[in-house]
Formats: sequence, C-alpha cells, structure tokens
Amino acid sequence: MITKLTTNVEVAIVACLTTLVLLNVFGSGLFIAWNRCPDYWVWLQELSLFTQSSRSALMNVLDYTVYTCKSSSDTCIGPFGETYPCDVSSFSPNGECKISGRMMLHVQQGTIINESKWVPFLYLLLIFICVRLSLLFLLYYPTEKVKFWIMSTFTLSNVVKKDVNKFSEIAVIDKNDGSSMTVTTVNSIAANTTDMKESLFEEDSDQTGHIIASGCCLEWRNLSVVLKKKGTILIDNVSGIALSGRILALMGPSGAGKTTLLNALSNRAPYAELIGEVTFGKRPFTPTDLVYVPQFDEINQDLTVYEQIELVGNLKCTDRKDMYNRLDKLIGIIGMTSKQHTSCKNLTSGELKRVSVGMGMIANPSVLFLDEPTTGLDSSAAYSIVKFLCSLSEATNVVIIMTIHQPAQPVFDMLQDLYILENGRLAFFGPLNSAERYFAMNHHVCPVGINPADFYLDLVNKMPYEDTSTVVTWCDVYHRSTFYKNYSIALSNTTIHGESASIPKETPSVATRFFLLVDFFFKYYWRNIAFYHLRLLFLVIVALFLGTIYIRLKTKTSSIPLYNGALFFNIYSVHTSVVISTGLVASDRRLAVEQVKNASITPGIYCLAQFIVSVPFNIFLAILFQSVFHWLINMNPHGEAFIYAILITTGHLLLMESVMSIVVYTVKNAMLSLTLSMVVLGYLFLFAGFFVRTSDLPLWIGWISYLTPIRVNSSVLLYISIVFLSKNE
Repeated sequence: MITKLTTNVEVAIVACLTTLVLLNVFGSGLFIAWNRCPDYWVWLQELSLFTQSSRSALMNVLDYTVYTCKSSSDTCIGPFGETYPCDVSSFSPNGECKISGRMMLHVQQGTIINESKWVPFLYLLLIFICVRLSLLFLLYYPTEKVKFWIMSTFTLSNVVKKDVNKFSEIAVIDKNDGSSMTVTTVNSIAANTTDMKESLFEEDSDQTGHIIASGCCLEWRNLSVVLKKKGTILIDNVSGIALSGRILALMGPSGAGKTTLLNALSNRAPYAELIGEVTFGKRPFTPTDLVYVPQFDEINQDLTVYEQIELVGNLKCTDRKDMYNRLDKLIGIIGMTSKQHTSCKNLTSGELKRVSVGMGMIANPSVLFLDEPTTGLDSSAAYSIVKFLCSLSEATNVVIIMTIHQPAQPVFDMLQDLYILENGRLAFFGPLNSAERYFAMNHHVCPVGINPADFYLDLVNKMPYEDTSTVVTWCDVYHRSTFYKNYSIALSNTTIHGESASIPKETPSVATRFFLLVDFFFKYYWRNIAFYHLRLLFLVIVALFLGTIYIRLKTKTSSIPLYNGALFFNIYSVHTSVVISTGLVASDRRLAVEQVKNASITPGIYCLAQFIVSVPFNIFLAILFQSVFHWLINMNPHGEAFIYAILITTGHLLLMESVMSIVVYTVKNAMLSLTLSMVVLGYLFLFAGFFVRTSDLPLWIGWISYLTPIRVNSSVLLYISIVFLSKNE
C-alpha cells in the first residue's frame, strides 16, 4: 500500500519502517502491557496486526500451560508486585500452587479469561482483508488520479487550463530535446571544432604538456586475460592500436569479450590474470592517462551539471585557473550551457551521457574509454553522442575506445576504426571502410539496405566456410590473410615514427582532495533529503509516539518493565533510522568505486571525509531525538544522564552507518543490502539482553553477546534508570 502512495523509494522505506516501529510496540504486550496502553492510543493498538496475531497466539499457547508459584496464602505475588489467584485445590505441602496460563495473561495483559482465541484471529483476518481491499482501491485509483480529481474539483477552470498548457509546453520541450535540440547541439559542436583545437585543450609548454597531433597511440601486444581460479581464457592473445584523434569501436556478439578487453586495458580486471604489454606512446600506460566512462552513468543526482564537472576537475587538476577556463568552454561544447545549473536528476539519459563525457574530458585526459555509451538511448540521442565523440577526438587528439553493440547504420558509418572480437579472439581489426573489402574478399558481400554492423556481427556468429572438413573460425581467417599482415606493418610503422607521450600528469595533494570531498559531502547531505532529513523526520515521529506511549513513567519498581521497553525502542528506532539510506549508500558506492578507478580519489580520504561530515549531522539528530524522547518519558531528569544518552545515541548512529556501509560494500546490491542490514539489526538486539538474559544463554552461543555493542549500552542505560528509581521511590 505504501509503495502505491509514493514513488520515492526512500520515502516509502521511511513510511514502512515508521509503521513497523509504531505497530511493533504493541506486539505480544512485551514492551507495554495491553491494559496499560494510554487511552488515546488504544485504537491503534487494536488495529495493529502485531497485537491481534500475538494475542491469539498467546491464548493458544497459554490454554495448555500451567505455572507453579510459591505462596503462603491463596495468592501469589509476582516480581513486580502483581498478584495471581491460586487454584486452591492445587496447594502442595511445600507452599506451591498452580496458576493457569490464561490467568497469567489476564493479570499481566488484561485479557478476558474466557475469551475465545478465535476472536482475535478473526479480527486479524478482518484487518488483513481491509488492507488488501485498500490496496485494490489504490490499484484502480492511483494517487496521481486522485490528485487530479481533487485539483479538478477545487481549482478554477482557468488555472486548470493554465496547468494543461504548461504540461503541453513541457512535452514540446521534451520532443525538441530528442530531435531538433539534438541536431542543434551536434551542429554547434561541429561548428566549434576549430575553437576546440585552439582554446579548449591548449598544449602546455612544460613537461606535463598534453598530447599533440603527432600520431601518439595506445598499443597492446599479445594481451590475454585468464581467470585466476578456473584458468578460463577470456581474451586470447590479441593485439591492437588505438590512434589519437580517431575512435576505435570494439564490437562483437554478446559474450565476445568487449568489456573484458576494455577492463584489461584500463587495469580494471582484478578477477583475472593479465598477460601482455600495454603502452602509451613509448612508455607504460598509467591510470592518470585514462578516464573511463562506464556503461551506466555514475553521476550524483543532487549536484548540478556545473558542480558535477567542477568537482571532478578539482580532484584531478592541479592548475585551477586553467581548469575553470576549460570548464566554461566544455559546458558549451557538450551542449549544456542552458542547463549547467540544473540538477542531474532532471536531465534526460542523453544529457546524462554528455555530462559523463564532460566529467571525463575536464581533466584533459590522453585516453578516453567508453563502455556502451549509446545503451538506453534512442537513435537520435545515440547519433548525437557519437557525432560529439567524433568531433571531440578530432579536435583534442584524444585516443577514444568505445564498445558498441549493434549500432544503427548512421551511427556505425561515423566510426573510424573497427575491432571485432569473437569468443575472446580477434576477428577483424582495421579502418571501417576496409571491413567491407575484407569480408567481400572472403565471399561475404553486405546486401544493399542491410546495416553493415548487423551483417558483420551475424557473420562472426557463424563459420566462415560451410564446406570445409576442418573447423575454421573468423579469427583463423583474419590472421592468415594478407590484409592482416599489411595492416600490421602499417600500424607498426605508425608506432615507430610516432612521438612518445608526455609523462603522467600530476594530481592534487591528498589534503586538497580531502577538503574538496568534505565540501562535497556537506553539500550532498544538505540537499538530499533521504540521508538525514528523512532520518530526522522518522526519529521525531517515533520519539513523539513513544513519548506518548510511555509518557512520564512513575518512579516505581513496577515501572521497570516499561522502562525496559522504552529503552529497547530508544535503541531500536535509532538503529532502524539508518537503514533508510541503504539505497543511497549503494549508489554512492558505485560513484566512489568509479572515481577511485579513475584515480580521482583514494578510498582513505573518501572514508575519512564522509565520516567527518557525518558526525555533526548525527550529533544534531541525537540531540533532537533525545530532547523529545528523554523528557517525555521521564527517563532521568539529571543533565549528566541526558548528555550520556546523546553520546550513546550518536555512537549508535555512527555504528549502524558503518555496519550498513560494510553490508553495502560487501553485497553491492541495494535491496539485498537493505534485507541483510535488517538481519544484522535483528542479531544486534537478539543478544542484547532484552529478550533473553545473556547469563541464560548456552555457552556455545553466549559469547556472541560480547560482540554486540548494544549489550553494554542498554545495560548502562537501564542501570542509570534503576539507580534513579531507587533514589526516588
């Protein structure tokens, strides 16, 4: 039901967790007895699924349970002063009597002794039916439709017409963005090619200068990629050259090894052993030469286009003045001038891809890798991106390698060099216009009207000759051809005569990047409501609810179970609040990993900056939460206890953030991380002493309680409350 009321994942999680905490308080009467619930919350208690399910289950169990109690009269006194009437006929000589389970439930929870266990069960069934009917209603009448009806009913007709015109205008803008807007951008890129050469990426005069149009290239020789564990060969002894100022397209059927080759060249294949040599110019290829744009855009949705590119530029460039001059021109070149101050979450997929390329080019790289840059784009947007990359490679003389899968013919015709893989082996390598001649020489002519990209991929999926007695692949045919030999000689000459690349670029100091990340995290956490804003809302709602459930507890020993329940939900709510941002942490992990691979940051400064920024946010949350919870419940009026509660709450928030981050970085999946975080949360409370005393746990499992920080914190908080009670009773 909640997911039908909102499309925001984080808001839905907050609503679900809030509902869980609010209704879980009434479960089994463990945290507050059913007959001790304040009158103004009885309606919620009775509507709680936890109340009805635990009530019927307890009745069923206690119908067959009899307790033994020591008593000197016809009554038995419990540990908190409650009295139970004994079954007179059950008295034994040693002063023991019997008490029925139903009587225990009646005294402790206020249930009717003779009430049938089927009454709460049927009530539970009724609640379930009502919830499912509500869900059915939301499926027939979504919230968007209901909002429209309300707006139509209570809004003046001219306002409605104005809104409709506004929506129509937006639709026209979206249409322009997909067609004429794209053409305009492409034309402006082509027209500004000369300006790009002269002003955007100017050649430096010192030793750290960038590549000039000298034929410098990225070369790999006899490269193989072998899985470390199984020994499976993913890439089998391939060689190739990517020339500066040209685009090399990696193509092949699914599973041919395109992305694997790209990862091997960029040293992003830790799962495998790399054999061979990769050089840039006349020196080894280093991560500082490269910017890798992944298939799925790893972009922070809360930053603007300008801020996104600016952050990467500051993290990778030492000359700030030169970087900002480049930034202003680059924003115009990627066609984002009008949207440079727009949040990335409001951009189209084609615009996000341009921002990704802009993030890569701001550091003036020598080599640019792109993994499936046209994936998820329509034909117009894909054409725009490839046209932009062609202009960019020619203007900046950068080496561009991109994987692409079955491009449309207009996109394919713009490519310059083609590298086709078949099962990890090289099936063709050469200029695009030579591919047609090569396959025609082998009696495979592309028919008129057929996309050459589709034709070539279909060919390498089949045997080149059907009438041969021996198995021959396209890889064998290519390596035996004179075409391959002649082209290899030409490429070798290019390598020999080409100038060597400049020395690797310098990067900003650790301190500089640390302060840049601190500024980024402050900005990010302040803007994104799913991190601390929703956590604050959750904690305030829970604190007010729990405060009114356990309002101004009496300082009597009979209130110790209530204090214990309040402390449980104090810690439980704080830990649960952190789970809200699991999805965002998973997204941030991908961003962080990508920036580490691109040598923009290091894991150490990233983790330290994130921790430093999170501390003041969590302290503020702890102060606000305890200010409501601590005083409403009358936990302990002494200032020292209040300060201690704030420190403990802050520690719990930071602890759970670390636990959640470990889970996310381990399993890497957002929803699985959310599930596993809740499992870890359950473990933390299972051995904390709330439900089972740690001294009663078996030795073979009791040691786990010492690994639970909640065990110590809850014990100390309860000890402080009990001392307060004993002094004031």
